[in-house]
Amino acid sequence: MATDLQLPIICSLSVIAGTDLGKIFTLYGRVIIVGRSEHADFQINEIAAAPRQFEMRWSPEKYSYQIKHIGGVNDVILNNLPLKFGQEAELNDNDHISIGGTVLLYKFTIDIAMAISNAIASTWK
Repeated sequence: MATDLQLPIICSLSVIAGTDLGKIFTLYGRVIIVGRSEHADFQINEIAAAPRQFEMRWSPEKYSYQIKHIGGVNDVILNNLPLKFGQEAELNDNDHISIGGTVLLYKFTIDIAMAISNAIASTWK
């Protein structure tokens, strides 16, 4: 019997260097804005960051977040490679995103316990 179960995932950003060291943000939603603005979904206290530095957009087809540089003159650095304004890339587990002196760690985790629970529950329907 084949099913189309969606794997439960947990995605997060953690500040691993910079003034917000230790700050963690669990990603919820299709579009996440990261930047210096208090209106950003994930605010970073980094002078080199624009108010809206980059966005992360969930792609159900790829089952991952895409990152896109949307503001500021300073590049977003993804794993030591610059993303120019308007450029986007797919994010993978353990990717490093840098803006100025701030470094963020992207985590993509499949909740195995929840996946097993969902699979068992679906067999009882």
